[in-house]
Amino acid sequence: MSKPVVRNAMLAACAGLAACATPAPVDFSLVGPDNDKHAGTFLPANQAVEVWIGDIRYQGFYILSTSVETVLMPPTRFMRFPRDSTVVSRSNTARAHLVGSDGAHLNCEFLFEGNRAIGECRSPGGRVYQLVAGAAD
Repeated sequence: MSKPVVRNAMLAACAGLAACATPAPVDFSLVGPDNDKHAGTFLPANQAVEVWIGDIRYQGFYILSTSVETVLMPPTRFMRFPRDSTVVSRSNTARAHLVGSDGAHLNCEFLFEGNRAIGECRSPGGRVYQLVAGAAD
């Protein structure tokens, strides 16, 4: 094979792998005080979220709780002096802010594990919705 053909094949393989690596959307429900269900979707590829409550579409973003720590690594046989190392870790808690097509807001807090999540969303007017993903309907 010539070099351009090999390079193009490698690029195609990398593009295919990148497409497979994109996280799949996760569907969830918001359950209102009257036990009414509203459909929503988490879009992990860009940390976006959307939900329909009646005729109003709420869209926004979510942020995962992240911790950044600096630890002192002891000397080793290859490095004679101690050095700092940065460790970034994510927890399983998140917050979301959504704005409706009518200008109304929803603020959500939830815990997640894989494609399951549980938490709640609140409107400024005090309406509370239970957020549930991955549960049997």
